Amino acid sequence: MNEINQDSEILSCTGNFSTFEKDIMVHAHITISIGQGKKLFGGHLVSCKLHLAEFYIEALNDLSLIRRFDEKSGLKIWR
Repeated sequence: MNEINQDSEILSCTGNFSTFEKDIMVHAHITISIGQGKKLFGGHLVSCKLHLAEFYIEALNDLSLIRRFDEKSGLKIWR
């Protein structure tokens, strides 16, 4: 896991919100640049502190994403 403590720019952040055992679960992938694009990092977004960001979130009112633990894969997957 990378910890980045310097000015950076979000190039892309995509994912979804679902529920797991009545808790909200965020699954997000992020790509950021550091140093005027000289370094790029990407992967799962675990946590962050933001000073400024704009996000577009679309609600899918007819779809409910619910996860359950799958013994075979060891992952929290959608039902």
